Amino acid sequence: MQQVKTMIVNKQKLFRVSKEWRHYIRCAVSFCVSADFAHPAEVHVALVGERTIRRMNGQFRGKDQVTDVLSFPTLQKRGKSLSFSPTDVDPQTKRVFLGDILICLPRMRQQGTDYGHGDARELAFLTAHGTLHLLGYDHETVKDEKVMRLAQTSSMNKIGLGLGEI
Repeated sequence: MQQVKTMIVNKQKLFRVSKEWRHYIRCAVSFCVSADFAHPAEVHVALVGERTIRRMNGQFRGKDQVTDVLSFPTLQKRGKSLSFSPTDVDPQTKRVFLGDILICLPRMRQQGTDYGHGDARELAFLTAHGTLHLLGYDHETVKDEKVMRLAQTSSMNKIGLGLGEI
């Protein structure tokens, strides 16, 4: 697997972020990126509360509501792959910064409970979902949603948290 650096920052105080959670975040990012991006990369993941994600969702998407995950990609997809230039490569680390992901931990906890699979799986799923958005995936059409779900399912199965079709 290629080198993917995942920076994780805990910006909330409601939940303790365990080594296990950090492991699943890193695995989800690595499996998604390595399947679609052939260059060393870096992704930042911020774990936030409801107030922060609601504010960011309003500011950047015009939706004044809490959501589970937001992604802020730095690259654009051209055809089937991400396009980047030599100026997108950090001269020191030789990595391409793919973007930021914000995950709302209270929403993650509620969804993990609602879906009956717990925190670790829901956190890995939201991380995979956010990472795929950084890689240019979307779910605006039925076809695009199917492609994205297949990529999410593949990532979750590689991590060992898959339950078949997600």
